[in-house]
Amino acid sequence: MLTADGSPPESSPVRDSFLGELFLVPFELSRNNYLTLCDGKEMYVATQPYLYQLLGNKFGGTNPRFALPDLREAAPSQFNYYLNLSGAIPQKP
Repeated sequence: MLTADGSPPESSPVRDSFLGELFLVPFELSRNNYLTLCDGKEMYVATQPYLYQLLGNKFGGTNPRFALPDLREAAPSQFNYYLNLSGAIPQKP
């Protein structure tokens, strides 16, 4: 099993987690390279090809971009959903 950057999971900064995993946290993170706010923003397929394989264009965007889910209204008050940009790549059954 490899992380999105090609390294073994043991060296991943977010251990024991998967690429695309959601985290619900009771605070805002600023300038985090491993987690991104689920606010519907678009990302380039070339910068996150494995995440694109998981999400596709389910939440919007057109090539060469895809959109992340917008979960701001789904989060409880004072909480935010973040999506993991690193970690092990989930295997399809």
